[in-house]
Amino acid sequence: MDILINNKTKNQFDNFLSNPSHALMLVAPSGMGKFFVAQWLARKLLKTQNNQDPRILIVEPEDKNSIIIDQVRQIKDYLAYTKSSSADLQKIVIINNSELLTVDAQNSLLKILEEPPKQVLIILTTTNAQILLPTINSRSQRIDLIGPTRVQVKEYFNKIPDNDFLKFWLASDGRPALLYSLVNNENNELLDQITEAKLFFSKTNYEKIIYLSSKNKNDLLKFLQAASVVGKSAFAISIKNNRERPQLNNWHKVNKAIDQAKELLDNNVNIKLISTKFVLDL
Repeated sequence: MDILINNKTKNQFDNFLSNPSHALMLVAPSGMGKFFVAQWLARKLLKTQNNQDPRILIVEPEDKNSIIIDQVRQIKDYLAYTKSSSADLQKIVIINNSELLTVDAQNSLLKILEEPPKQVLIILTTTNAQILLPTINSRSQRIDLIGPTRVQVKEYFNKIPDNDFLKFWLASDGRPALLYSLVNNENNELLDQITEAKLFFSKTNYEKIIYLSSKNKNDLLKFLQAASVVGKSAFAISIKNNRERPQLNNWHKVNKAIDQAKELLDNNVNIKLISTKFVLDL
């Protein structure tokens, strides 16, 4: 295995590789390395070492905002040239951050999934499968990426001194792609979101509510995921440093409020109501 994943997830991938379906949905929080895993699967299935292989089409959000219907039409055009006479897998489409597909784009993608070519695999990565149409979910095999254990990660990054590794582990909440970015000082969208989350906690309650209420559902979810990394990391560091109990209780309260806000978001509660309750619960 040449990727860093939990053994339970590894078993799921082994089963998928032996009998791939026409559509696969990889679900995990930001920083888990969903896109990297999708590329790894594509290379394995096509028996290539090249991410630029013309048999692999990568579709990503334009300007990080959305995946529009014209991009799905490009997928249709790309698949139109698949040889129907061959029984072997010929093409793989990776739709990264598929939760950013517009409604029109999702409906167009659904038509492909309803009558998928046998020689094609479509891989969708997402932080939140519930944002996608139920019919897209039902037509896709789903694998939830489970984070690797601390022992696995330590073995993978065996050249990092123990003290430094602990800092990276806590700061990344054990998410391998985020940890890799921290270790290598690389840009990572989640790192920017974590910085925003840290600044959020220094705002007044009024500023916090205004800030959160202006977000759409997907952006609020990303904020909560970043805030969760901050909260869990702060709680773990407080325990390690034997901080006073009031500080531990405070971060425990923050983490509980984050989990409750995520649950409300999953249940499609009004964003302004979620924002207000979240801030008052801090």
